[in-house]
Amino acid sequence: MNKFTTFKTVQYNQIEFENKEKNNLTFIRKYCRIFKIWDHADKKPGNCIIGEHSDSSRKKLLTKLRSTVMKKTWVLLGIISVVFLFFASQSSAQTVQDYIDQGNQAYENFDNLGALKAFQLAVNEDSTNCEALWKLARAHIDVGEDANKDVMRDHYYEGEKVARQAVRICPDDAKAHLELAIAVGRVALMEGGKKKVRLSKEVKQEVLKALKLDPNDDLAHHVLARWNREVANLSGLLKVFAKILYGGLPPASNKEAIKHFKKAIEINPDYINHHLELGITYQEMKKWKLAKEQFEKVATLPIKDSDDKEHKAEAARRLKKVMKKIH
Repeated sequence: MNKFTTFKTVQYNQIEFENKEKNNLTFIRKYCRIFKIWDHADKKPGNCIIGEHSDSSRKKLLTKLRSTVMKKTWVLLGIISVVFLFFASQSSAQTVQDYIDQGNQAYENFDNLGALKAFQLAVNEDSTNCEALWKLARAHIDVGEDANKDVMRDHYYEGEKVARQAVRICPDDAKAHLELAIAVGRVALMEGGKKKVRLSKEVKQEVLKALKLDPNDDLAHHVLARWNREVANLSGLLKVFAKILYGGLPPASNKEAIKHFKKAIEINPDYINHHLELGITYQEMKKWKLAKEQFEKVATLPIKDSDDKEHKAEAARRLKKVMKKIH
């Protein structure tokens, strides 16, 4: 008789091996029913097919059982891993959004340090989150503006670094390009010579990218307007110096500055700094009455930004000077 063909179907709780292989018996009892390794002719729950006279047949069954257990165990572990990663990612995303919300609240309350801390935590959780990155860059600039020179420098350079990361990860995000333009402009204040000229060119490049992505961003129009005014009003000697040594600067004019300040005001008419800077532009052009209108307008607007108190104070000082020119 072929020793591989003598089998019989028995209940798992009646399985016995002639050599009393208790470990194998326990293994079979535990997994045979769980993973449904049934006789093909009799698929009743609890029935296993075993060899009656052959060690080889028993080994064959054990091998089949163990193989099945391993396969199904790996499948189960895979499912568990996917579920775990899904909920972990959901939890992480929620945490990142919580930090961003906290940063937004701090920003609205003029708490620049609180905003910086919250946005940094958001970036720590997800270093590819575009919103967290550009808002962290903005927070560094805001904190730097109120700090002493050494601390200011650190925050301006860190803001530039984070803004570059935001643009690299999110090249189609208008706010990322805008914050890079602002950060580069602040860093340019700390530099001189050729690097200052190069950074000044980059400010215009980045703000134009921002406006191409979002033509209705009032702050982008504001930045472009200030860039035009600052470059247009450089002394003739500095312009010649920049052209000879560094290839010059892109074209700029007070006319372009006024156009973009007016566009910014059209988009966001209650933003104090738009009116203040337009007034300053008129003042530098010696258009006293137009400057007066803008400085007076600043006094009527509500405070909405952390720098608005200082902006109102500056507008009041400039208004006094302008009034002397009119009378």
